[in-house]
Amino acid sequence: MKLYRLFWLYLGGSLAVVSLSVTRADTVLWYNGDLTSGGATVNEETGNIGPANVYDDFDVTAPGGWIVNRVWSNNDMQLQGVTSASWSIRSGMSAGNGGTIVSSGTGFASQTPTGRSLPGYGIPEYTIQISGLNVYLAPGIYWLSVSPFVGNDPLSNGTLRSYVSVTSGANAIGEPAGNNGNGFIYWPYAGYNYAPNFFNQDYSMGVAGTVVPEPSTLALLGVASIGLVARSRNRKL
Repeated sequence: MKLYRLFWLYLGGSLAVVSLSVTRADTVLWYNGDLTSGGATVNEETGNIGPANVYDDFDVTAPGGWIVNRVWSNNDMQLQGVTSASWSIRSGMSAGNGGTIVSSGTGFASQTPTGRSLPGYGIPEYTIQISGLNVYLAPGIYWLSVSPFVGNDPLSNGTLRSYVSVTSGANAIGEPAGNNGNGFIYWPYAGYNYAPNFFNQDYSMGVAGTVVPEPSTLALLGVASIGLVARSRNRKL
């Protein structure tokens, strides 16, 4: 991703406009941690019983904010061939309150095996990821949900088809690190209206993108670039 900024600078008695291109590689900004032995919670979109969306919180700590390119959740799933998912980033959530939608949608999702499985059940875990986003987040606290579409779920013997993995923060990146139990579940079919998560659990989800440089940093880079140009011109004189 490239970020562009224009700078007006007074140099040598004249105004100069500098266009600065800063390239930042896509990187994992927050990951709540790997699957543990703590189980999993239903997390899916269905055609017959509606949504079951699990949310967990993450902190944007960079002063310049983040640009989110990818979001994902790790789910223990009893089916393959998933190609779409819903996703939502919210702020201001609390018990019984869905807060404010910052950005959300549905789209193509990849389903990739992690090589792990739900302990005691042997259900394989998959990463459900949505890419190609371009969402700016200012510093603050947000909640993420990524729920795969699984078709019509018949609730066969009370067993659902997709569960987001519980984590205790193993291999976590960013804050919080799978350790604050500040998630919610929206599952109208079962009577859960942004209810606090089951058993004070945390869930395996993540966000990737770029950290936005602070304006002061960009300005310093612009001055440095102008200095390099000036030195180059002096050498040619």
